[in-house]
Amino acid sequence: MLTFVLIALKTKSKTLMAEFNKHVGKFIDKEKAEKQIKNYKKLKLKTDSSFFGSDIIQDLINAPGAIGIRIHYAMDDEGYMQPVLTAEYNDSAPAKASTDQSTTYADASLGCPPYCPK
Repeated sequence: MLTFVLIALKTKSKTLMAEFNKHVGKFIDKEKAEKQIKNYKKLKLKTDSSFFGSDIIQDLINAPGAIGIRIHYAMDDEGYMQPVLTAEYNDSAPAKASTDQSTTYADASLGCPPYCPK
């Protein structure tokens, strides 16, 4: 039996309900991705992108009961964007109430700048 996590999303005009499940998200074409990245860069923030290695992402996905990953947009003490990744669980997951947060939260990505691919 699938259990969904319902969440209210606030937009400029109304609140929407969303179901969190392992199927959320979709692939987009290169043009759309480049346009969205360009729009973000217009904000002129200190960080354009962040890199997480596959090991930490896989560990979050493999957490017992995890149905996906939530990305929290956060900022470190120096004013750089530092996304925080969390495993997202369905309502019946035993790990949801776990106090061992080291397996459900991740940061320390490599932000660009200064850590940019060659």
